[in-house]
Amino acid sequence: MTGERRNVWFPLAVLGFVLLGLATWLVDDDYGWFAYRPSPDGALTAVQHSYGGLGSNYAVAIDTTGPVLRGARWDDLAVLWLVAVSVTSVASVVFYAVRAHRAGRAIGWRKLTGIVLAGAVVLALSVPLMGFGASWGMTMATAVGLPLLVLGLCAAGWGYFENARGHRAALVIGAVCLSLAVLVLAAAVTVPVPAVLVVLALAVFAWRWRDLVLAVLAVIFLGAVLVFSGEVLGALVPAAVLLAGAIAVLLTARRPTAQPG
Repeated sequence: MTGERRNVWFPLAVLGFVLLGLATWLVDDDYGWFAYRPSPDGALTAVQHSYGGLGSNYAVAIDTTGPVLRGARWDDLAVLWLVAVSVTSVASVVFYAVRAHRAGRAIGWRKLTGIVLAGAVVLALSVPLMGFGASWGMTMATAVGLPLLVLGLCAAGWGYFENARGHRAALVIGAVCLSLAVLVLAAAVTVPVPAVLVVLALAVFAWRWRDLVLAVLAVIFLGAVLVFSGEVLGALVPAAVLLAGAIAVLLTARRPTAQPG
């Protein structure tokens, strides 16, 4: 467990705290008594602030005594995740650039610009992808997601089992196709794409460092995103998982030891 791996705690903690902060946007203040009546389409429509004078055969009222966690719409969570991941990406680039500069391994401005632009492009593409997923749903999954999944599995399998020329390129193509397939399928079932990008990043880090903690964190985080998708807890529970993961990374990582002179 190197010092580089140990620094993964920073984006995990930042994303967790940003999600917690943005989740307050989904919390309503106490709004007391309201009366509702059924509208023709079956939805409840507010008619006045108390139900005096309303017939008990069609009026219902609710009483709240504190903040209310309202059921978040999917587009609310999508925007929340997009903002949270964007803020975390910028903060992480600055954090790692400063640490590299202090360690005498400054990152050139061209490389930094390329990293920022690449991240911006990926996040920008996630916006229409989520829009298409909300509009087309399973049609997009079967027409785009499944073919990409099959193509990715074939390319990755050929590159892994065949040691012929071009197997590295096949592995790269397979990884790209599989990643795109996961994002398309996530968008088709209205899972926020930026959250899936976090899962893919955790999986890449776990594979790079052969790290069990990050692998388990990726699985738990994915489960939290899938189980609580479309609810306010879809922001709160993943945030708690990320913060717990940041603590676990710090506790299980060893500080790099100085080389004897």
